[in-house]
Amino acid sequence: RSTLDRSSAASDVYKRQFIKRVVGFEGDEIKIKDGDIYNNGTLIKFANIPVNETKVDVTYIVPSNSIFVLGDNRSNSIDSRIYGSVNINQIIGRAEYKIYPINEISNINDWK
Repeated sequence: RSTLDRSSAASDVYKRQFIKRVVGFEGDEIKIKDGDIYNNGTLIKFANIPVNETKVDVTYIVPSNSIFVLGDNRSNSIDSRIYGSVNINQIIGRAEYKIYPINEISNINDWK
């Protein structure tokens, strides 16, 4: 049910570790329209994220035991729009703070 483009070039991402924002859980409908992100019809906004210039519209249903993730640099991020959902067994931690660069230390759990 996904309209995502899963390029074969993205196959190497399965061997690497990433920090991404979780925007959807099992059963959620994630819709990206005109750069805005909706989870089950509710617009999600984040503080301190660059304006998204990506205009690809996507609707995705998150499968069981999975999450949907997006990178903060949305116009240049390898995330669930490229490689699909992430199995919850692949999660190895949780980021709480941004500590680099030092003048930008902040809490990153900033859903509005």
